[in-house]
Amino acid sequence: MDSTLIILLDSEHLDQSLFMKSFAQKLVAFKKRRLILVHGDNSFSKQLIKNGMNENDAIERSIKEINLKLISLFADSGLPAIGIHGYQRNVVKLENESIQIDGTYLNSLPEQAMLILSNLVGNSQTEMHKTISTAQLAFELSSRFANSTCLCFAVSDIANLSFKEIKPSEIELLNLVPEEVLRAGKSFYLTTLSDFQGNIDSKVAI
Repeated sequence: MDSTLIILLDSEHLDQSLFMKSFAQKLVAFKKRRLILVHGDNSFSKQLIKNGMNENDAIERSIKEINLKLISLFADSGLPAIGIHGYQRNVVKLENESIQIDGTYLNSLPEQAMLILSNLVGNSQTEMHKTISTAQLAFELSSRFANSTCLCFAVSDIANLSFKEIKPSEIELLNLVPEEVLRAGKSFYLTTLSDFQGNIDSKVAI
């Protein structure tokens, strides 16, 4: 198995069905890599809150539904996947604001199956589940896998272009970075769907 590719699916892209369908199809070309997808919530939780559901319950339900939908989406493209939430088996837990990851368990999972991991984690201070930064989670995961790369997709109207065609300035580049990654302030590589073609040679370090 080649190197590990850790992909952050930000909330904006999770809401875009056309992007997700194309992304799933292109992901097939990366089957020789170990694949880990990290996701959180999308706009569905806001709809649930408007309908009267408690905010925490709405976010948890939304994340769980996203996880199931992603498994189904990738199965349609012929990609086997294992969906897991951070709180399950205490794979990811928060202890005194520090993220603890059971890398031994994650490494024991079949490499042929893509791992879809949500940011719904355990909390040592309470029995309730808690959401953490998806970008922070992805970055912390990278230290548990050898030869890993953290990747996210550009947002905005020019995000479907190729970095071979556009050379964004530093200010323009910041406008392409998902909000979750900007807030975390961690090192990622930024790419576009056009550049996601079986390799990630056309990517920008952020």
